[in-house]
Amino acid sequence: MLGAVALDGAALGRSRRSAPSCLTARRSGCSTRRAGRSLAAPACSRHELGGALSSTHAHKGRPATGAYTVSIAGLSTTRFADHIAHIYDLACCHANHALGDISLTPDNIHELSEARALAFFGSCHEGYERAQTLILGYLLDMEGHKRELESELKNARTAKRTAIANELAKKTGLAAKKINILKKLADSIAWQMIGQQYHVARRLHTGAAAGPVSATHHQSTFHAAQAYRAQSPYRFALLTDITTLVNIGDLLMVDRADRSITIAEVKSGKKNEEVTEFLNFAIKSKFACPASFFYFKQAHGEKGVEQAERVFKQYVKLSNAGKAIRSGVLHDLDLNASLRTPDCPPYLPDYDAAVDDCIAAAVRDGVSIGRCDDCLYIGAFAFDAAPQQVGDYFRLIDVGIDEGKTADCIKLTDGFSMPLAPPIFVRHLPREQIMLVTFGLVNVLLYLRLDKFAQLAEEQGLRISWLSKSETQKLKPRPNGMAVFNGRALRFDGTDKSIVFHESLLTRMLFQGITPIGILSLIKDALSSPASE
Repeated sequence: MLGAVALDGAALGRSRRSAPSCLTARRSGCSTRRAGRSLAAPACSRHELGGALSSTHAHKGRPATGAYTVSIAGLSTTRFADHIAHIYDLACCHANHALGDISLTPDNIHELSEARALAFFGSCHEGYERAQTLILGYLLDMEGHKRELESELKNARTAKRTAIANELAKKTGLAAKKINILKKLADSIAWQMIGQQYHVARRLHTGAAAGPVSATHHQSTFHAAQAYRAQSPYRFALLTDITTLVNIGDLLMVDRADRSITIAEVKSGKKNEEVTEFLNFAIKSKFACPASFFYFKQAHGEKGVEQAERVFKQYVKLSNAGKAIRSGVLHDLDLNASLRTPDCPPYLPDYDAAVDDCIAAAVRDGVSIGRCDDCLYIGAFAFDAAPQQVGDYFRLIDVGIDEGKTADCIKLTDGFSMPLAPPIFVRHLPREQIMLVTFGLVNVLLYLRLDKFAQLAEEQGLRISWLSKSETQKLKPRPNGMAVFNGRALRFDGTDKSIVFHESLLTRMLFQGITPIGILSLIKDALSSPASE
């Protein structure tokens, strides 16, 4: 195993007295009944403790057979839905029982004994391990099925059998959606391991698209993960290839006993062992022996040198990510500011209770509309309601969407195709509602009215300005349609720096569930922090 880079306590939070991010509380600005997201990871990540604390996850047994068998998109089938619900239980709710009758609050979280906490983590990791095994198996099966469909589709198109080709194209797209759902379940484990710290996630994702798991050396990494897990119940290793989020290293490993996270690259085979041995020597000696490179090339040829270069580049990626996170001072790429990981993590309010209410009302009435902080609009509609009907509702309450522009609304399920969007499985939502949204039985639309968001910012004491249309066009990456108003981007101005509201900050709001006021508090803290070096 080469390039095992420890992230230490910075990735898990520095204080053992950190409160979980799912606690009973009422927040202002929207009907949020639960506290929000942490800036730095608590000792217990969201669903690890959150699943046990939230009454919405305190369920008994599995859903009745056929609970999700109807879907307008054909995504849900009884068998697949049951598999997903079962994996969700393992990945996000397996340790619900571990705290017994303890009722935790921000005031008494520190009273949880070390032994009880570690036993809780042991139960969490058992669920992670079982979920990972199922996800890997289902992914390999689904990828094989998708390849078969693609081959049949190619033949049908060659033979100009249009009707059959169209049907096969639908089935291929459906298989791709199922693969995304499975990978997002693996993402939910990763997000819990890093305590839902978005700035840490940004360092685990390079932007490269994830390939098929079947094309990786998943057997070797799976055996390495099992060996690591066998050393202690407080250890767990996640295969990064089954996620969409983590694409540096082969394993994301957590040890709750010493509060560390490690990214590791797994290498197998004689050639890789020789390359690894040479690189370990070169790195430890700080490349002080040029002759060793000459002898290595003589022994292994150009192919050996190329392999060594590939492995070394992987190591550099791991090392850079580890140094950035381990330092405790993290440069937030979205805010363009250096933030120090606090000992007592602050919490950001979420609006998941408002989403919860909208979904429940949509199940009952067909369509429901809600809002948060008077600028973020939430619409939910049951599978038999037309999306246009929701657009009409938005216009009726003066959201500001012009005729024919309902596409500007973001669907909550759009996050399934976005690696850096935290999955719905780690939101503070009831289990049944998560499944309804996942399988398309209820659709949730989100829309941010940027001009009202700007007004809210001024009320919160922030100075704002609007970029011109030409300045907005030059932004890289350019904001999408949801992050501009009348073609102009919003900028927050500080004393010595400014922050443009762009798509990444919007992603935190829409998919991580942070309220607009919570996002503004992030921006305010970044503007008041010392300028980045």
